[in-house]
Amino acid sequence: TVTTYPTVQTATTEICAGSTLTVNSTPGGGTPGYTYVWSGPSGFSASTQNVSRANATPAMSGLYSVTVTDSKGCIANSSVQATVNPNPTVQTTTTEICAGSTLEVNSTPGSGTPGYTYVWSGPSGFSATTQNVSRANATPAMSGLYSVTVTDSKGCVSKNHSH
Repeated sequence: TVTTYPTVQTATTEICAGSTLTVNSTPGGGTPGYTYVWSGPSGFSASTQNVSRANATPAMSGLYSVTVTDSKGCIANSSVQATVNPNPTVQTTTTEICAGSTLEVNSTPGSGTPGYTYVWSGPSGFSATTQNVSRANATPAMSGLYSVTVTDSKGCVSKNHSH
């Protein structure tokens, strides 16, 4: 008896750090009763059909390879590239001024993929979508906590930074 070899399909995946990295395999052909042997970055291994890694870090990026063996001992191999993008970082500056001056709060994005968007919130319902905040003729009522969230072009989001 000549049995057919199994086949296996995988799909490339790209996520943001902190998300769950999921890499799936879909076997076909061969004789059901499959076993799975995964290998991946930094010595990763698993024996499940699909791989799920919570709280993913950029170090988990790389090539994930799976060997599927059917119940007759026939083997199929496949690999998938997984990318865990870093979340953007952002630094803000604290400022202290006199009333009537221009209040400026600046953000400087760091890691992440350029093409950033900004969402600011502040005292008395203040909001802005610029990288930096500039408020002319400042009053004491404008004092308080200014927070910014930065999203990069991959959709990865910074931790909320405040000053």
